[in-house]
Amino acid sequence: MASSGFYGDPAVSNRHVTWELLQHLRIIAHGAWLVMGDFNEILSQADKNGGRLRNEQKIEVFRNTLENSQKNKEDHSELQQTERKLDDLLRKEEVFWHQRSRIQWLKAGDQNTKFFHQKARERQKNNSIKGIFNDGNEWCTSDSEISEITMKFYNSLFASSSPSEEKIEELLQGVHTSVSDEMNMSLEAPFPLEEIKDAVFSMSVDKSPGPDGRLITDNALIAYECLHIVKSKKSGRKSFATMKLDMSKAYDRVEWIFVEKMLIKMGFRPYWVNKLMKCVTSVQYSFQINGASYGEVIPSRGLRQGDPLSPYLFLFCAEGFSALIQQAKSRKEIKELRIANIAPFITHLFFADDSLIIVQASERSLQAIQNIFSLYSTCSG
Repeated sequence: MASSGFYGDPAVSNRHVTWELLQHLRIIAHGAWLVMGDFNEILSQADKNGGRLRNEQKIEVFRNTLENSQKNKEDHSELQQTERKLDDLLRKEEVFWHQRSRIQWLKAGDQNTKFFHQKARERQKNNSIKGIFNDGNEWCTSDSEISEITMKFYNSLFASSSPSEEKIEELLQGVHTSVSDEMNMSLEAPFPLEEIKDAVFSMSVDKSPGPDGRLITDNALIAYECLHIVKSKKSGRKSFATMKLDMSKAYDRVEWIFVEKMLIKMGFRPYWVNKLMKCVTSVQYSFQINGASYGEVIPSRGLRQGDPLSPYLFLFCAEGFSALIQQAKSRKEIKELRIANIAPFITHLFFADDSLIIVQASERSLQAIQNIFSLYSTCSG
């Protein structure tokens, strides 16, 4: 049985598009189909508890949509059979070209043919750096000048700003211990050989290891609903401010001392923290410029892009940002949004290295948010 999550457009004027999509999805679904979610509509006035009556015509449109979607699908069996054949042919074609490209590459590469040299020259040409501007806005073209400018930039980017330990301790006051003794015992247990083997062989051959994406769908739906409420609010004394934050070079600027102190504050034992920090701090970089390696940068801050540990360590750091907002909320320095009487209060939502802040628009709230930004950026980098 297939299942789908569904969300009806909160704007009444756009809801007909939602119903058309639902009927289209029913046509292409195979067999039994379970649809769950918030349709933002009712089947009858009896479904409503209090408030004004809904438009009966719009209810009828929704009811007809569901009835049409629940009809027997025998009329679509021929279409489904054709679609299945097409899917099978497309899959076979994809496998054929994947295998052909691999065989062709191995044959050409192993025999050192003209084809291989041509492909190598094309790739080198596309990846070459013709020149780069220096700090004085002068165009530099030699490899030595390009490497010097590159090293200078990354030495500056990965250099620690040496945050104050007093400021970090101030931030950590709002962070609660969340790692139990049982969790620590599990983390410190020896790694079985079979577990290591499974982890290594589960890696893809053509990309970095780690999870594909993050489960941020719930936050996206909540953010959409919140922004709709804020945008449609045209009366009353309360108004709300929303701020979308995109942290510049977020991974590259994370301070190692902040990561370490956050891990300890959250309850990780020193043994495990030391292991993690060795993985973080043992990195060094050199640069491939037009086929040659140049320089060496030994960073004093930053999380490596592509490292499967990095997203999790970054989220641990973001807990510090969340704790500061919660502290300001408990001190009544900021007031949160609530979209319904039974809904939770919302002040912020996180999406990897992006954040959405929603607070009541007042001078006191905005000053509190500015203070939070200042402290968090000073501590985390």
